[in-house]
Order: sequence, then structure tokens, then C-alpha cells
Amino acid sequence: MPSSPRPLRKGRRVMLCTQRGHASGKKRTTAHCLWVTDSNRTFSVGPVAVDNAADWMLASTLLHSDGKLHLLQARDNGEGRVISLSRLMEELSAVRSVLSTWAQKDIFFSSVSTPTAWLVAVLSGASSDDTWNDEYLCLNATVTNAVKENDGLQLTGLESRAIWPVNTRGDNLRHLSLSHDSTLVASVTIEEAPSVNTPPLTAKLAITASSHTMGLSCSHNKKWETAFEGKTTTRSNTWEPKERIPSGTHAARQQGLCAH
Repeated sequence: MPSSPRPLRKGRRVMLCTQRGHASGKKRTTAHCLWVTDSNRTFSVGPVAVDNAADWMLASTLLHSDGKLHLLQARDNGEGRVISLSRLMEELSAVRSVLSTWAQKDIFFSSVSTPTAWLVAVLSGASSDDTWNDEYLCLNATVTNAVKENDGLQLTGLESRAIWPVNTRGDNLRHLSLSHDSTLVASVTIEEAPSVNTPPLTAKLAITASSHTMGLSCSHNKKWETAFEGKTTTRSNTWEPKERIPSGTHAARQQGLCAH
């Protein structure tokens, strides 16, 4: 259940809500997880209540007042309905911490001429063997067969990739960030011309058979090609090996795909 948008940090209005998902180690939907969103980014705070066979939650409401956050629950324990009120001190502290991080990152990226209005995530230098960290702490990318660099990742072959699983389900929780009107931007360095067309940047539905895919490919003759819903277009601009290239794609429901 959502709470009304209100400022938890000066200058930023956010909404808190709960969403059913999996508790750790469980296959069925048993946990009620707390989320915070500013209608742009969405952060998962974690589970705030768990159901079991003998005590099933019927309804819940988040209450935020006087700097305090509570969860009001109505449960059925088999003998009747029970109402309880619990204070979410650690969860509210986590919310305030992530809002502080968002504000700090906005200030930093604005200082280096990166637009932050409607900026959902930034994947930069922080990474491990299998994870590329989102600077805004919301949703990390998963990494396969890549080498860590100072300001990103080196992809070493066709089986090397980084996947940012936005708008998909993880632990039965849906991460909602992007709409039908979205832009992907990346700085890319291509070491040498590929023997076949290679897409350094793509976005597609999780259903692999779907044609609703947008992407940007580099060809063996140093041309850029864009793909959108099964149609491929060769662009007039070219790329050079070992040159750092800011590249991106923009997809809008009515306008199709633009590349830059």
C-alpha cells in the first residue's frame, strides 16, 4: 500500500509503498517489501513483514508523521482479525540515507555537465566480478566475462556482456524505472573493427522472441547501424578504433528510434 507523496528530505518529495514478494529462501509470495520512489528512481528498502500459513496479512498501511514511519497491519490468525502497529526505525533511516545519496550524486553529475533530470541510473567505475554497481544504489547490472577498468568494463568477446535488468522481476519484485520513452547513453571504445556487425548497446524485452528491440551496432566498415522493431538502418556517421565514443539510443512510443 502506498503512502502519500511527502518530503522526507528537504527539496525532494517521495512516495513510500509496499509490494508483495519472496522472503529469503521461500518460493511463494510471503514478504511485504518497502520501496521508496521519487517517480524517477525506485529503491528497494527490503521486507518489513512476512506472512505464514497461520497468520496471513489481509491489509497494510504505511503511516508517516512527525518524522516517524509505522506499518499498520490487519491479520487473520484463524481465530479472528488482529490489528498491529510497528515502527520502522531502521527502514526510515535507510530511506533517508539513499535520498541523501541521490542528492549527492545529482550535485556531482551536474558539476560534470551530466543532465540529472529524469536520470534513472549511472553505471560507472564501481564493479566486482559479476556486478556493475548503480551509482544511485537502485538496480545493479550483472556482468559476464568482463574485465574491470578504472571507469567501466572491458568486454572481451561475444560472450562478454553487462545486463541491466530494468522492468523485470527479481525475487518476484518488479523493478519499475523506464517507460516507453527512454534514452540509453554509453561511452564506448572499440579496439578494432569486428568481422561481423557487433551491437555494443541494445535494449529488448525479456521475451527473447519479441521484435521490440532497439540497438546500436558497429559494422566492419566502421559504420553505425541502428535496429528498431526488426528494422535496421545504416547511419552516415562513422567510428574509429580506440577512439572514445559517446553513443546512445532514444526510443519513444510514437517516434521510433533515434541514435546519437
